[in-house]
Amino acid sequence: MDIRLKLLAIFSSIGVLILVINLVRRRKLREEYSLLWISFSFFLLIITIWFDITLFVSKILGILNPNNTLFFFGILFLIIICLQFSVKMSELTNKLKILTQENVILKAKIKELLKDFK
Repeated sequence: MDIRLKLLAIFSSIGVLILVINLVRRRKLREEYSLLWISFSFFLLIITIWFDITLFVSKILGILNPNNTLFFFGILFLIIICLQFSVKMSELTNKLKILTQENVILKAKIKELLKDFK
């Protein structure tokens, strides 16, 4: 592996790790999301430092250039992140629908109580 690419991958994974920890510390990122980012940073760091693992995985996957294995896992990670956010958005959409329905029901009950009160 080219030393420049190796250094870039090492510094990038360390940078992402520091950034994620800092965001969690400042309460800008929730812990549930940080675990995936931290895991990916460690994974990228490990397969970059021990390039033999990258060669082995490349051979198993049939990827000719081991550097493409790093990019493959990066793209795979982004797909997983998109899937996780889609699931979370679906959950929040369902919760919002339920809250809206409950709000309408409560407003109707308040209106009815006020009508009876007058």
